Order: sequence, then C-alpha cells, then structure tokens
Amino acid sequence: RLVRTKIPLVTYRHTGDQSSQSFRTNRKLLLQLRVLAMEQSVLRVDPLWQQHGRKFIIWGAGRDGKDFFKALPLDLQSCVYCFVDVDAKKLNAGYFVYHEEQQDKVDGRNHKKKGRILFKIPILHFSFLIPEQSVQEHIQSEWLTDGGSKDAAVGCIDKSKDNHFSSQPENSLSPTPPAKKKQKTNSMKVCGGTILKDHGLNHDLLRNLPVIVCVAMYRTHGVLERNVSYIKRTEGKDLWHFS
Repeated sequence: RLVRTKIPLVTYRHTGDQSSQSFRTNRKLLLQLRVLAMEQSVLRVDPLWQQHGRKFIIWGAGRDGKDFFKALPLDLQSCVYCFVDVDAKKLNAGYFVYHEEQQDKVDGRNHKKKGRILFKIPILHFSFLIPEQSVQEHIQSEWLTDGGSKDAAVGCIDKSKDNHFSSQPENSLSPTPPAKKKQKTNSMKVCGGTILKDHGLNHDLLRNLPVIVCVAMYRTHGVLERNVSYIKRTEGKDLWHFS
C-alpha cells in the first residue's frame, strides 16, 4: 500500500530530447493506460466504489477532467454523478455536454463532427461536497464575497511559468466557521452574476460519493489541497488524485 512520504521514492529524469521514452510516447496513449489502470484497480473492483450504483465525482471540469472522462468506457462514463470546480466560467456554464463523435468524409478527408448528446453532466462548486453544513456555508460565502475571481485565492491553477513548481502546500487550514445557522431551503446562491447551483442533485450523495481529483497539485499555493481536505475523504480509499 502506498502512502505519502517526505523522501522521494523514484527520481524521474527527463533528457529533453527524443532519447527519452516519455518524449516518444503519445500523450493520449499514456492517458488511456493510466485510466485503464484506475479502472482495473479501483473503479471496477474496490467495494467502496461499487456503492450507490458505482457513482463517483470528478473534481475538475477543465482539460484534464474532461480528458479523464472521455477516456473512460461508456458504462463508467454513465457513473459520473457530476463535476466540481471553482472556476466561475465553468460554474456559470452549468453542464459538461458530451456528444457522440461522428466522422464525415469531405473531399476525401475525414472530418469530425458532433453527433447526438450522450451525457449532460452538472458542474457544481466543490463546497457542495463538504459534509459539515456550517463549513460549507462559510466556504460558499467566502467564495462569493471574492466574486469567484480566477486566481489562487479560490483554488484555480496558476498557469504562469514561475509558479509551476511552487513549494509544497502548507498544513491544511481548518476554517473557523460561524455559529451554526438554520439550514437554508434554497438550492442556489447568487453573487456578482455567479450562481452556485446544486442542480437538484442529492446532497447526501454529494457529501459521500468517492472523488477523483483531476487538477494538478502544488500549483494553487496550497488552496487546492486545503479545499480537498474540507470534503473529508480519505486518500487511497474514496479519494484519488489523477493529474
């Protein structure tokens, strides 16, 4: 069983030229092999992942999360309950719509085009996964006050080159939630044009389903790691990082 250690177990060396195997290996093939390994070792065999109709959640509605979803076989794609994210643009879009891919031949060349809709999967703010209601409300209030701005303060990846290899995250910060309030009956919260919707999904499932995180670690100044700690999943059991 693998656990996190403070010392490196494997040192990876990249030569930067075509003598490197990883340089010569197609990115799509690597993705397919990694997804297959996840499928065979976790998604289809782990008893914890067989509950609730095998439903699970993907954290990250960006490129990596969508690529992971697309690499899954059809029956496992149907098990994805929702995506979660912190990006206001993705949250406002509301859904990830996945079309059947079709090929058209024009002038002797194959052209891809969108076919019928196979899946329309809701995109929610990650806070809906937090089990404690008071903490959930605190995080949502904090996020909406910030206006959902796209920066490390809310957990979006810093894509600048200078921060690709930022320091390890600080110790998880536990918020000091306000006094417990009465549970609100409304299913959306609005601020600055951004709406936090639950799309009518079952809150008990959102707080208990296993999660696959498809967002790169150590690129949000520790905010992603802190956000993940709020949802109270256990890494290696009902939480896996895939990025």
